[in-house]
Amino acid sequence: MIDLLAGLLGATAGAFAGEAIRRQLVSMTYRRDDEQDRATPGARAWVTAVAGVVVATLSVALGPDHWPLLVIVAPVALGGLWLSAVDLDVQRLPDRVMLPLLAWTIASVIAFGLLAPDVSIPSALAGGAAVGGFLWLLNIASAGRLGFGDVKAGALVGLVTGRARFPPCGGCPCSPSSARWSQVTYRADAARFRSGRSCSHRASSS
Repeated sequence: MIDLLAGLLGATAGAFAGEAIRRQLVSMTYRRDDEQDRATPGARAWVTAVAGVVVATLSVALGPDHWPLLVIVAPVALGGLWLSAVDLDVQRLPDRVMLPLLAWTIASVIAFGLLAPDVSIPSALAGGAAVGGFLWLLNIASAGRLGFGDVKAGALVGLVTGRARFPPCGGCPCSPSSARWSQVTYRADAARFRSGRSCSHRASSS
């Protein structure tokens, strides 16, 4: 019963947040002047649906027993959804969302790491440094074809997935939004890297 209630509340909150994100995306204020001539991606109704499903899943997985994790992860999941939609449109990961997400994750991990046994500060920092550092080396080795926005995204994913000892959730990962977002983003990057297509324009912009 508690799981059902958590799922319903999470789905409702996620759908409301997702709709707000969708409406902001439709305005396309993130586009630069040289990107205005691109084809319009449409209403992007999938954003609202995905946000509801992701927050509902996290709410059930983390629930009342692991609420600090939910407080940390949910904003990152929703911000990652915005970044994914922008990345699909203009192949960039703007700093105006990426940097606040990094700041939120670091601050919340430190705060809850001092209070909650589920949050590990050393593991979070190690995860962020490992993933971000690896992608930074790829950025250097590829002469910028793997953009620095991806380096920051990697550090964010490392912080999120490394900071917590997630409880089991029916055999599925309990950090689906971060993991799946990173898979989608990095598979796209790998395809661009293999084809030799320049991704230097994906360096983050404000």
